[in-house]
Amino acid sequence: MKRIVFVFLAALLAASLPLAAGEWHSGQNLLCTDCHTMHFSQAHNWDGTTPVPTDPAIDGNWLGATGPNHYLLKLPENELCMTCHDGQ
Repeated sequence: MKRIVFVFLAALLAASLPLAAGEWHSGQNLLCTDCHTMHFSQAHNWDGTTPVPTDPAIDGNWLGATGPNHYLLKLPENELCMTCHDGQ
């Protein structure tokens, strides 16, 4: 009985741990700059034009309307995830 309770508690603990993005969010599948930016106050696009867009764009060339955010994120965490994971 103790073993069953222990396994159940271990499974419950594992299910409550935060999830990692995994291999989908690395390598050729996603650029770091799609989510992160070194300088949130970036004043120009990579090609020198302005302003930096606030809508998600190819090659990570966009900033959110909020910030600066934790972990050099372009948007607050939930908004950032939902720019791609919106069910479309």
